[in-house]
Amino acid sequence: MPDSQPSLHLLQVLLITAPAFILYGYNQAGLSALLNLPVVARRFPAIDTVFTTGSEEETNSTRKGAINACFQLGALLGSLSCSYLGDSWGRRRTILLAAFLAFIGQALQASAFALAQFVVGRVILGLGVDRLWKLACSFIAFAAIDRLGRRVLFTINGTGMTICIIVMAVATSFPTTNKPESIVVATFIFIFNLCYPIGFLGGNFLYYTDIAPSHLRAVMSSVSTASHWLWNFVVTMITPWPFLPLAGSFIMSLRLFPPVFP
Repeated sequence: MPDSQPSLHLLQVLLITAPAFILYGYNQAGLSALLNLPVVARRFPAIDTVFTTGSEEETNSTRKGAINACFQLGALLGSLSCSYLGDSWGRRRTILLAAFLAFIGQALQASAFALAQFVVGRVILGLGVDRLWKLACSFIAFAAIDRLGRRVLFTINGTGMTICIIVMAVATSFPTTNKPESIVVATFIFIFNLCYPIGFLGGNFLYYTDIAPSHLRAVMSSVSTASHWLWNFVVTMITPWPFLPLAGSFIMSLRLFPPVFP
């Protein structure tokens, strides 16, 4: 019996938490690659950056970033709605509604033949996914045990992210035909994503649910989660544009943030 609890915890991480993070990351990042496919560019010419050049490419790139970021806007609205629904509906009904919205959003995107339908599906998907994410993280924070302390985790997290951003900024300053540079960039993208969840990812979702009084936990958690999605929207919105001519300089400018925030 003493060994059953650690084994159960490991199975929960492997069979529930890990697949959830994989699908969550796919929802956020998978669309960016799909929008660069020729078939998608032909289907939605308003966001075509494959067969366009010059000012038209820049305009379409900005529009593409906005459409991709609609997921974050939906998530922002979903997190704010939980400040009311979380208390009045309870966790179970809110999660069921979120799962239904996520299903509808995915179906609308998959069946879209018009850009407007695609955008609506993207927003609805964000509404559903964030409700699931916010409520699940609140429960994890309530049940988890703090071992290393927040300061150590944030220090490791910020240092690792800063180093990764500096390396990527230097590597992307070389010509795109440089294969070793491409390998370095790809490697440090994975290392960056390894560092990020250690501290900063949990800060917005878990910290306030840990310190807030019970009657304010839903509201404080909703606002902090909404802040997370707001800045995710900003980054997703602006990223396609500077990566056209200014990749290295843009990434280098981001190095200032990990050591300072939160």
